[in-house]
Amino acid sequence: MGGYLILQWSPDREAPQHVVARVKDQIDRKNQDKLILRPGLLVAGFDDRLEEIAPGTYILGHVFSGGGRAGVMPVSVAQTVAGFDAWCRTMLSRCWGSYVAIRHAPEENDALSVLTEPMGMRDCVAWEHEGIRFLTSDPDQWLKLFPPETLAVDQDAVAHLVAYPATAAEAKPLTGLTVLDPGTLTHFFGSAQKMERLWVPHDFCRRDARQAHPDALAQMVDDCLAAWNSHGGPAVLELSGGLDSAIVAASAVKAGFPIERAFTFFSDTLSGDERRFSRAIAARLDIDALEIPLALQPLEADPPASHRTGIRPGIGAGSFFHDRRLAQEAGTIGAALLLTGRGGDALFFQHPTAQVAAEPWAQGQFRSRARLEALARWTQSPIWRVIGQACFPGWGKRQSDSRPSRFATFDGPLRSMRWPGRLDGLSPAKQMQVTAIAGDRSAFGPSHCSAALQVIHPLLSQPLVEYALGQSIMVLTDGRRDRALARAAFADRLPAAIIERPGKGALSGYFGRILAMSVETLRIELLEGALAKAGVIDPAALEQVLDTDYLMREDCYSELLTMLEIERWMQAWQARLGQGPS
Repeated sequence: MGGYLILQWSPDREAPQHVVARVKDQIDRKNQDKLILRPGLLVAGFDDRLEEIAPGTYILGHVFSGGGRAGVMPVSVAQTVAGFDAWCRTMLSRCWGSYVAIRHAPEENDALSVLTEPMGMRDCVAWEHEGIRFLTSDPDQWLKLFPPETLAVDQDAVAHLVAYPATAAEAKPLTGLTVLDPGTLTHFFGSAQKMERLWVPHDFCRRDARQAHPDALAQMVDDCLAAWNSHGGPAVLELSGGLDSAIVAASAVKAGFPIERAFTFFSDTLSGDERRFSRAIAARLDIDALEIPLALQPLEADPPASHRTGIRPGIGAGSFFHDRRLAQEAGTIGAALLLTGRGGDALFFQHPTAQVAAEPWAQGQFRSRARLEALARWTQSPIWRVIGQACFPGWGKRQSDSRPSRFATFDGPLRSMRWPGRLDGLSPAKQMQVTAIAGDRSAFGPSHCSAALQVIHPLLSQPLVEYALGQSIMVLTDGRRDRALARAAFADRLPAAIIERPGKGALSGYFGRILAMSVETLRIELLEGALAKAGVIDPAALEQVLDTDYLMREDCYSELLTMLEIERWMQAWQARLGQGPS
């Protein structure tokens, strides 16, 4: 049991008291001393910090003021809805972290107001049970005992997710639940709520370009890692051998993180074996590293009870092949935290596109022939396309690929993600960055590691996201290579082989062999499973690819593994709810 729990009810009603007593009994069994009980309100912190900062106003979670933030948490909270609104806006501009802030005023119409931090590092999930409003970051624990009457698998939402899995970070495939959007102030009154978005990426995207100094970026990453280090407890690292995890490792070492071990998983193919790079990083940073081979064996049809649940499938939250093993290894050495490099590709901009040429050029970045040719080489684009983008921004602009999965039966349009907010006025490359960051937030989803450890993705910290959004993509890439500014920022702390390598490893060959060995399991789970029975996948299209020879030749691994993740999530929830396909 972890995270936080908030209960809110009308204090003049007697009916909910038996539910409050049952909840309190569950809390007492955990010897929980972070508990506030007021008329109409119960707040439990569990693993989270819990502080009453003013009468009726509480902070739950971890709040930091580093990462380039000069201010500290505002302490003056006016005792009105308008005053709390102003406090929330100041809070978002001064502090960051993984937290919620609440204001409880049972005598007012807006009895409960909730501020969620902008990145959505943990969901804030709300529902009602017998007249009591539950809000928690750990819904699995409480939905088992106190579910809403309407809790069920939403097959339409599942169908959309199968068609557009890139929207996983915001998927809501369960009915009866409200997931509060990040960076939002929500006022609850009666059984209704009103949400106002206080933080949107658009507000941090500049229309011009300023030359950024690599040292400033390195310092900001260091500050964020130093803030996360206040969690305490031994940590482990995912060390893939790539640039992003190496940057996190370098800053974690500088921040004095108690790193017990770094883990590198590798396959038996050259492209899937990054050990030469991870070894160089570990040696340079003096980190104890463990190399673990990925087993070449068929997938097993696990029973639904062993599948990860959560309020959405854990697409992107953990590797299908080593998530469970990493959690086990970390538990064996008593680790409490896991640090990853997730988010770096979007934050520092890894995506090669000629649309970078349309970005604002900073002082000292002249549109010379040499620079345009360098951009063309990096993006593998014809030079005329790069020149066209540089001279006529938006020329040849294409809409982002929103085609549904070929295996999906859902025929509706892509439902826009909410986190990016409005994108009008932003360049195509900047829109691409915002959308990519939104998608990378799927890393916050359920996984075996997140069930056993506090998983931290430092590169998705609010100050870093705001900083990267404020930089021209031309500045981030120097118009010549992916993540150029980040490379320059850590050039003196990481091996040259890491800074200068042009690409990264790939496990496609390993995935192909695993899936080819697992055809029978895939056919049973996918062609005869919950998704097929619900009619959200096209069995004929799927059957064509579930062939050993086809899987060895063609790259459809991501689609199949994503579908299997959704299938197992749906099986687990149907078993849990006793809800079969209608």
